[in-house]
Amino acid sequence: MKPTDDPSLITRVEHETWERCANSYVDGFGALVCGSITPLLDAACVETDSRVLDIGTGPGIVAAAVRERQATPIGIDFSESMIAEARRRNPGIEFKQANAEALPFDSLQFDAVVSNFVLHHLACPSKVLSEAYRVLREGGKAAFTVWSDFTKLAGFGLFLDAMEKHGNLEMPHGPLFGVSDPGTFHDMFR
Repeated sequence: MKPTDDPSLITRVEHETWERCANSYVDGFGALVCGSITPLLDAACVETDSRVLDIGTGPGIVAAAVRERQATPIGIDFSESMIAEARRRNPGIEFKQANAEALPFDSLQFDAVVSNFVLHHLACPSKVLSEAYRVLREGGKAAFTVWSDFTKLAGFGLFLDAMEKHGNLEMPHGPLFGVSDPGTFHDMFR
């Protein structure tokens, strides 16, 4: 695999990937990421009547958990297929197709902004964090989860080995793996 930090390539590869896997996500990676939802929402202080933006909502797993807390979720994703899946699975929750680097909301609209394992998929995570803070109300909370060092995660090791052996694809790099570094992650938030 050849690494790249070309934002347009990262965005294109990520978009193509998520368009393909919308129907199967919940039964695959969805099962893997569910365990972090409660701590994510707790960190963002999501409670009854909170207005919560879920960035990179995918099939709406986090948005559904927000609704279970009797808060009001709005989920955004850049994948039309993911938004369609989210709407199918979660009637009554608002979902919008949108670019997280240019959120389609006025400033100071949300009590919380959350994102579950999405930052490492973004070409410009710093822009997304700026947008997240822009739409937060005064005193609002933002919470984001990211994977640990990919080289230490067995499941990702299998995936990366298969890519090396069979894919010979140009793999996006830079933000994809960079946000897993605690120093990089904390610098972006500062």
